[in-house]
This record gives sequence, C-alpha cells and structure tokens, in this order.
Amino acid sequence: MIKKVFLKLIRLAVVLFGFCAVTVFGGPKEAEKAFQEGLYDKAYIEFLPSAEKGDACAQFRLYELLWNGKVPLFDRAKALEWLKKAAENNNSTAQYKLGECYKIGLGFVQNSERAVFWWRKAAELNNIDALMALGEVYEHAIGVQFELYEAMLLYKKAAQLGHRVAEFKLGDYYQRGIGVVADIDEAIRWFKKAAGKNDAAALRRLSAIYASKYGNTKEYSETLRLMEDLHQEPKLSRTDRNSLCYQLGIMYLNGEGVEKNVKKAVIYINEAAELGNREALGALGNLYETGEGVARNLKTAYECYSKIASDSDYIYYEEVNQSIERVRRKMKDAIKDDFSK
Repeated sequence: MIKKVFLKLIRLAVVLFGFCAVTVFGGPKEAEKAFQEGLYDKAYIEFLPSAEKGDACAQFRLYELLWNGKVPLFDRAKALEWLKKAAENNNSTAQYKLGECYKIGLGFVQNSERAVFWWRKAAELNNIDALMALGEVYEHAIGVQFELYEAMLLYKKAAQLGHRVAEFKLGDYYQRGIGVVADIDEAIRWFKKAAGKNDAAALRRLSAIYASKYGNTKEYSETLRLMEDLHQEPKLSRTDRNSLCYQLGIMYLNGEGVEKNVKKAVIYINEAAELGNREALGALGNLYETGEGVARNLKTAYECYSKIASDSDYIYYEEVNQSIERVRRKMKDAIKDDFSK
C-alpha cells in the first residue's frame, strides 16, 4: 500500500514540476542537494525523471536509495536494475560496484570474468577502487592469468591518483624488485608518499631502509617523528599500533635514528607486548631478565617468555624455551642464595 501511494506521488510530481534541467555531478541540482541533506523521498522524486532519460549519475543514486532502504520503495531487485543501467552508461562507480556484485554473487550469479570485465571498464575511467581491485586480480591470479607487471601498472596508476595502499604497494614492488627492476630510491619515494598519509607499514619500511642504507640521518629522524605522531592517532588500527610500538621501542632501545633511551623503549615495547606482539614479549622478557632499563625481575621475564612459548608455531619457539629454562635456573640460584644468607 505504501509503495503504491509513493509511486502515485512520484508520478504526480513529475507531471506537475517536469524535469530539472540544472545538474551537478550529472544529476539534478535539487535532487543532489536533497540527497546530501538526507531528504531521500524528495531526492528519489527528483532523480527519477533524469534516470529514466539515461542519466547515469541519477541512475546510480536511485540504486543507492533503493538498495539501502532510504525510501519506502525498498526494492533491491530494482536497485540492481538501476545499478546495471548506470554501469552500462559509463558511471565508473556503478561499474566498480557491479563488478563487486559479480565477484561475490550478490544479486547475480557469481562470475569472476564478469567482475573483471566491469572492473576493467571502471579502471579505464580511472576509478581508483577498480584499479586496486584489478591489481589484486592480476597479483593473485583471480580469474585471470598471473601477471605481476600488469598488477604493478594498475597500482602505479592508482598511486598516481593518490591512493595510499597503492603507494605502499608500489614502494614494496620497487624495494623487492617485483614486476620492476629493484630501485631503492624509487621505493623510498613511494613509501614517503604513503607515510605522508599516515601509513604505518610505509613508515616501518622507511625506518628499516634508513637504518640499513643511511644510518642515523636527518631522514631517519624525520621518519621517527612521523611514527611517533602516528602513535598518537586514536583511530590507528590495533595491528598497526602493535607493530608501530614494537619498532619504536627497538629504535629507542638501539639508538637507531635517535639518542638511545631505554626507559622510553620499555614504554613502547610494553605497549606492543600488551597487544600480543611476540617479538615485544621476547624483548621485554630479556629486559626484565637483564635489568636493562627496568628493575630486574626474573618472575616477570619468565611470564613474558611463557606467553610466547604457548604458541608452538612461533618461528623462534625453541629459542624461547631455552630462555625459559635459563630463567628457571636463575630463579633457582636466587632462591639458593637467599637460603644461604
């Protein structure tokens, strides 16, 4: 009933007010304004005439409104019809979305070839999401032949458009010589671009490169400053915070690019350890075992090592068990010394 009433109101509005000639982003100005203000019923009424005349942007907006249930005419089948029309009319965002639908089988039979087909069309229009999706397709041979050079070209195009992940990937390709001739200076250039967008992984790569290639230089110190600034970012992911804290701790512990500061190192390493970083737990165990920068505490050292030893798949599992045995002996020796006093 609600749908029928809503449809009648739409048709009436079209008859009374006609089509809106002034457009923004390819859609009616008033429709776009209503959409941005959350006046979705009005937006639907305003977008419909243009969509029916073949306006791809208006068609994509109708897809969004219907798919997300923003109007009483909640109809995902109709939404996908508008999405397909928008894609066929060269709306790159619609083409990317349609590719996603084919990839996961959402509203259409799952079809990797069709997904790649629509992503290619969107990529030709410089859609960043499509460039990245297509890059991953070639990098991991998803429905296409494995082709790293093609993936690199796609990532490079996305990187040139300012995509942070693409910038990091390009830096990684140049650092490791994947699909291109290895070029550490070019790797640094792309890592710097990603780091400027608060990419934690890029900052870690830069710090490692500067440490091995240049030593304690101005560039290394600047990377350290950026890493510490990023550490203050409340939206930093748990994974990024984990690895960032550990690397900062090691830099301060070893005096890499900064004056050695064991107390500050302990703060960072402890935070990483609390986040479950096994390397940090090992480093913290060693600090408590030796008493470097903290009060010597064999029990705490034992606890740190034991947390790592619970993971038998850990690459340094045997070394950790050796550390546990070493601390046990030290604890026994300490007890003997207490009794002998």
